[in-house]
Amino acid sequence: MTVDAQLRTAAEAWLDDDPDERDRAELRALLNSGDGAELADRFAGRLTFGTAGLRGAVAAGPNRMNRAVVRATTAALAGWLVGLLRSAYSNASERKTIGALWDVGTFWPRAVHPFAPPCYGERAVPEIIDRVLLLMGPVAPDEAFPGQQDLADEYRLAVGCGPVLLTGYSQGAIIAPAVAAQLPADMLTGPNFALLTLACPLRRLYGRAFPAYFGKQHLEQLSQQLSANGRQRWRNVVRRSDYVGSWVFAQPAPIRNQEYLDEHLDQLCWDPVLLAPDAEPTPPPAHRHAGWWQDPRTQEIGAYLVGQLGSLPTTPSRRPAETPVS
Repeated sequence: MTVDAQLRTAAEAWLDDDPDERDRAELRALLNSGDGAELADRFAGRLTFGTAGLRGAVAAGPNRMNRAVVRATTAALAGWLVGLLRSAYSNASERKTIGALWDVGTFWPRAVHPFAPPCYGERAVPEIIDRVLLLMGPVAPDEAFPGQQDLADEYRLAVGCGPVLLTGYSQGAIIAPAVAAQLPADMLTGPNFALLTLACPLRRLYGRAFPAYFGKQHLEQLSQQLSANGRQRWRNVVRRSDYVGSWVFAQPAPIRNQEYLDEHLDQLCWDPVLLAPDAEPTPPPAHRHAGWWQDPRTQEIGAYLVGQLGSLPTTPSRRPAETPVS
C-alpha cells in the first residue's frame, strides 16, 4: 500500500508540531507501513465539539483525541473568548450575557469547573449567613450567639438587631435559599426570618441541572422549615415574560388578593406593570428579567412578609433589616 503525496505532506507537517513523543512514533510507523486508509481516516478532518464536549478515539492525528488536538482546541477557544470579551466592551447586551454566565459558573466549587476562577459561593454564602445571624441579634435577651461581638466588630454593624427579610434576585435567588438552608433550625422556624426571591431560576435552571442540590425535595424541606403557626414565610415572585426566573412549586394564578397571598408561595407579577391607556401613545415596556427592585409588586409582597415577622420594635433603629442579594 502507498500513501498519497498530499496526505504524506499533511502527516509530516503534523509530526513537526505534535508535542507527544508516543503519538509521533505511532504516526511515523503508519507512514513507514504505507497504511494509506488508516492515515486518510485520521486526517479526514479535525475533531470537533459535540453534545458531550470534545470526544474521540485516543490516537495520533487531527481526527483523534490527543495532546496536539487538545492544545490546538484550547488555543482556539481562548482566542474566541478574548475576541468575545473585546467586542463586549462596546455591546451592553453581550456584557450582560457574559456576566450572567460568569455568575452561574463561578457559583460552584472548582471540583465542578476546575479551570474557572475561585468559587465566590464558598465565600458569599458563609458571609451572608454571618450577617443574617448578626442582624437578627441574640436568640434571647442577654443570650448572644457565639462570636456575635467579633462579627459586630468585623462588619461594623450600624443598625439595631431585629427581624430579617432576606431578598434575592436572579442569581441572588439561588444564594438566598442556600443561606436560609444553612441557618439554625430554630431561627428558620421562629418568627424573625423571612425569604423573598425574585426572578428565581431554582426550578427552571438549577433544579434541572443540579437536582442533587436543588431538587424538589430540598425545596419542599426548606419551605416546610420556613413555615410556623400556619404561616409560610417564603414568597417567590414570578413574571410570565421572564426568560430566566420561574415559579418554584406551581404556576401562580392571575389573582392578587389577600387570601391568595396568604396561601401560595409563588406569586404573579404583572409585566408590563400597567396597561391602562393614557396620553402617551407608546406601549409600556416589558421588563422581563430586569427592573425588579422598582416594581410595585416587589414592594407589596416585601411589605407583606415584613408583616409576617415577629413583634416589630417601635424604635426606628430596630426596624426589620432587609438584606438584598443579587
